[in-house]
Amino acid sequence: GNAADAVLAASLAQTVVEPHMTTAFGVLSMMYYDKATGATQYLNGSMNAPLAGLPGFSAADVATGRSVSVPGFWAAWEASRTRYATKSREALAAPAIELAHTGFPIYPFLYGMMFEKAPKIGLTEEARRIYFRDNCLRGPGEQLVNHALAETLERMATDGVDYFYRSAFTQKVVDTVKRAGGVLTMEDFDRYEVRWMDPAWGRYRDYKIA
Repeated sequence: GNAADAVLAASLAQTVVEPHMTTAFGVLSMMYYDKATGATQYLNGSMNAPLAGLPGFSAADVATGRSVSVPGFWAAWEASRTRYATKSREALAAPAIELAHTGFPIYPFLYGMMFEKAPKIGLTEEARRIYFRDNCLRGPGEQLVNHALAETLERMATDGVDYFYRSAFTQKVVDTVKRAGGVLTMEDFDRYEVRWMDPAWGRYRDYKIA
């Protein structure tokens, strides 16, 4: 593979081992230099606000469905793979899927984040099943297994962007967000598009910097 293959595979693996930092429900931004053409492009896979808008949004809404926007990660991941990578979705997702199924030891920083966010993690049965054991937060060194994430990544790898943005899975996401007070719709997901942008350029001494 090439550099795009490597970074895309790593980004999916991060959704498993760094759930506090990277998630398929987040964003993906990438600056890429294509040696073959000499072109440097910036891929903007940021989130979109829902079409309905969020009048009166406040800090109190952050822990509710009102804070959920349209994620750009997977659309940007697939756009980058299609334009620059050489491997299939299945090949690039395989390491992440294996990590999620087999698990990995909870490292100290991850445990610290779990501890800090325990009240929020504990709100749902699904999260408690992953991060808690016998109603107690799992501790450092324990194996963190996430079969549900592995199965979702498998479907994403098999069915691509349409599974994430235009399927029964999407409807389940929309319904879950609405029950939590959010305003996301299927149209919000369907309309999502990544943005290919020219980078900002500058100079430092003899270097041209993107």
